[in-house]
Amino acid sequence: MFLLDLLPRLLSHLVRGLFLVLLLAFPLSLLPAPAAGQAATDPDPAPAAGDSAVAGPTAVSAAAAAVATEDVPEVRDPFFRFVFEVIDGDRVGIWSGEELRRYVAQVGRPSRLPLRHVVQLERRPATPQEAERLRGATISRIWRLEFDRNLKLPMPYSILGYHPGSLFISRELVFAEWPLGTRRLAVSSDQGQEVLEVQSLSVFRLDRGWVVLDADAFLDRLLGKKLDDSWTMGFVLGRVNGERQGLGLAYNRGMRKLYGEIDFREDEIRPWGRPLALALSRYTRPWTEPPPQAPDRLWQYDH
Repeated sequence: MFLLDLLPRLLSHLVRGLFLVLLLAFPLSLLPAPAAGQAATDPDPAPAAGDSAVAGPTAVSAAAAAVATEDVPEVRDPFFRFVFEVIDGDRVGIWSGEELRRYVAQVGRPSRLPLRHVVQLERRPATPQEAERLRGATISRIWRLEFDRNLKLPMPYSILGYHPGSLFISRELVFAEWPLGTRRLAVSSDQGQEVLEVQSLSVFRLDRGWVVLDADAFLDRLLGKKLDDSWTMGFVLGRVNGERQGLGLAYNRGMRKLYGEIDFREDEIRPWGRPLALALSRYTRPWTEPPPQAPDRLWQYDH
């Protein structure tokens, strides 16, 4: 009886830990998106890209020192904080793995990204050939994250010494950045419908490489839809009422739409199925889909 009483609690902690680690470490998403159409809204303005600044090692060190003095950081994970600084300043450049590790060390908080394997991070302007347009938006920047090898990592979270799955990350990850600017979304809930303004909304489509969760077969059967194998399509960043919002969008092996939401300030996963997250996932998913001419590469990875 003791074990039967304990099992639900153990599974609850396990699932919570899985989602926390996945969404903090990589743009994964593990929550089902309903089949209804997109949830919003205004015509799609095409925001103009601003001037870019190239950030070098000195800027990286100064930024890290400023972050280290914060009492309550807006973004707790220092790697993600660095990424936000690059986006907010519309910086382009190349940052070595050593620079990123030094930044994290100066901040004094650990990152969940496997930084020891990072070779470099790059953000550059999109070429005219890469500047794809969709629904009034245009790809403006290209991101490239390089590791020293294809990675297969055990799930960093364990329970009773058991790691419930593996993460597969390709040596190279290339993302296309869609700046959507400010959008107004119709958000439905049990209390009715409201229109929320999402500022600095950007979608990052994974164009090359893979980030895959391969859940252990036993837990996949036990937890069902709560723990699907997941192929990452991209992620979404924005602000609502001043708070940063983050989503990961994915598919499972049966091509069921998945999404997950992260609270950057608290370094944890938000409660499942918030109406805002649902509306964002529906609205932004078209920008994470590959272009029609792209080869089908879903579930093609080294494992």
